[in-house]
Amino acid sequence: MKHQFDEVLQFESVAVFAARPNYVAQLQLGAGELDRIIGKYELPGDKALWAVCGLNHCNTQHRYGYVICAKDGQETNIGKDCGAREFDVEFEEVVARFQKAVDAHAKIRSIKSLLNERGEMLARLEKISPQAQIQSERMRQFCGAFQHQRSFWTQLHKCAKLGGVVRAAARQDKDWSTPGSGREQLVTVGRFAGSSVLLDDGTNLHQTLNKTVRPWLQALDETALVSADQADLDGVLREAGMMKRLIDKTEKFVTQASIFLTKENIAQLEPICTHLMRKYDAADARADLEKWVAGELSRPLGKVQGKKK
Repeated sequence: MKHQFDEVLQFESVAVFAARPNYVAQLQLGAGELDRIIGKYELPGDKALWAVCGLNHCNTQHRYGYVICAKDGQETNIGKDCGAREFDVEFEEVVARFQKAVDAHAKIRSIKSLLNERGEMLARLEKISPQAQIQSERMRQFCGAFQHQRSFWTQLHKCAKLGGVVRAAARQDKDWSTPGSGREQLVTVGRFAGSSVLLDDGTNLHQTLNKTVRPWLQALDETALVSADQADLDGVLREAGMMKRLIDKTEKFVTQASIFLTKENIAQLEPICTHLMRKYDAADARADLEKWVAGELSRPLGKVQGKKK
């Protein structure tokens, strides 16, 4: 009889396998009459829900076991130890064959899931890649405009590490020590959004998507995956996880850059100049912020170049 993978089943209760049309509660089988294992079961801890072995009047109550099929098509359930006792080496071979089918099923499910995700990931990639290219250029413009303002750039990143909160020492009085002593009372004087884009450079992510992620996804081949051994398939699945994380990271970068680079949000950086910088440094940085908000430092972006045909 042919051993079909679709016969690999996991039963969660006695009622489920007892409802099968060929199931009998008691079955006499001798050597050479066992055909295959149809499925296995792991029943709840409550002993009242356990099964009774139906093989050769065993009747032992058990929690873990198999549903077996005889060569004449009849089915019953047996405890995991009963089969080994009744059939010895023959049962070991049947169990090994069943486990091979289980592993094959798991492999096929993994491959189907991966190929389904491949379509979803490619769709996300095609959507986010041009947006990432635009936001990358905008971030490069911002960095080019402000990185030379060393004090501002340092304080900006300190605030970014606080989630975009600008904290400064409160006004001093007789109850507080002098500034710089480490005992100043800090208060929130400003807040800006999208701060994470300053802490994790994403300006090259669109290139990674186009040069690495897209080719990898397009190269996935169902036939090759099916013929791969489990170790190679596990490696492919790990790589798939890496590719998905790169797409996730790119989507986050686009979202955060879009939020951070609005004129309204850049204007919220001014308290850094007022409260965290020396006056002569602050004046230059404030002037550049005003120019950026007015559009004098950010140049219009051209259309994203498409693929050459």
